[in-house]
Amino acid sequence: MTFEVVLVDNGSTDGSLDFVREHHLWVKLVELPGNRGFAVSNNIGLNHSNGAYLVTLNNDTAADSGWLAELVAVADARPEARMLASCICAFDEHDRSDSVSVGQRLFIV
Repeated sequence: MTFEVVLVDNGSTDGSLDFVREHHLWVKLVELPGNRGFAVSNNIGLNHSNGAYLVTLNNDTAADSGWLAELVAVADARPEARMLASCICAFDEHDRSDSVSVGQRLFIV
């Protein structure tokens, strides 16, 4: 399975872009001159992506190594799905949920 990573940078000045350029050559960088906000940046990233699915993550997200493959497997198994959501766990207490999808079933938009 191949994943494309599009990193939309909101005008950072901390050297993180240089770090990505040096250590993660496979990441497609989209550099914005200033902070456009999470929603606008996600839409800009979507316009620069080629994948069948789009996953948005904040810069402070830590994901399990198998998380994305599992999410894609669920999406592939549910072709009627237009959106999937993951449980978000506390960063320093992985067994404690910070948020979960609401409803009797996984909402598929």
